[in-house]
Amino acid sequence: MADTSTNLPSSPSKTASPRPSRKSDPTPPPPPRHKKTPQPPPQPAPYATQDPNKIVLKAVYLFNSASQNRPVASLVSGMGGVTDGLVLRITTEGLFIDDDVASFSHREWDVKAWTIRLFEIFCPRYAPPPRPASDSKSNPMRKMFGQEKPQQRTEEEMDAIIESFGRVCRTQCAVVGKTSGQHMLRASVRDAEGRRYVFITEEEEAWKLAGSVQRIRKGSQARQLVVEGMGTAEASLIMTKLRSV
Repeated sequence: MADTSTNLPSSPSKTASPRPSRKSDPTPPPPPRHKKTPQPPPQPAPYATQDPNKIVLKAVYLFNSASQNRPVASLVSGMGGVTDGLVLRITTEGLFIDDDVASFSHREWDVKAWTIRLFEIFCPRYAPPPRPASDSKSNPMRKMFGQEKPQQRTEEEMDAIIESFGRVCRTQCAVVGKTSGQHMLRASVRDAEGRRYVFITEEEEAWKLAGSVQRIRKGSQARQLVVEGMGTAEASLIMTKLRSV
């Protein structure tokens, strides 16, 4: 008897399909944003001028007879509201201090030409000639008490001092790469207070000093103005006093 059972097709095997993971792969964080640091504004270049009538100063100090070791007043470049544009003008009328950057004139520092009795100029590279000896016929008592005044130089001798000072500063101090140090001009005034003005400038400005001093000396308002070279010992003593301020 024939087998009448029907051969049913076998059901395909059930393959377990992967279930989606409840935890999805984490999304990588965005790259950090680097904030641009603002660039500081460019610093202005130090004040400078090639004007021969403007001597850029580091400082000016005022001494008098009552305060010979400590200045009674001062203007210092870059300090106390003074900019680096502090300049000295020496004309036939006198000495004048201005602040070129601030466009301000320090008129309280004006010195009239006819009041100046002595200019002393100092350059580290310049060796001034010795000062004239006193008259041998002078009063011995004045010499004993230090009241003796040296003989005054002739006009030719003062011309030679200014010319030699200027030549050294033009050919050596103003040369790039050579360092000679700060220069000084001291102006002594004929008055009851015994005022003395000390002007300090860098070597790059020193070439302007000689022409300016000669200009005021040859002007019509100067009265018996004497010009002397200042020695290293005297200049060092002054700078020591200023460093202690």
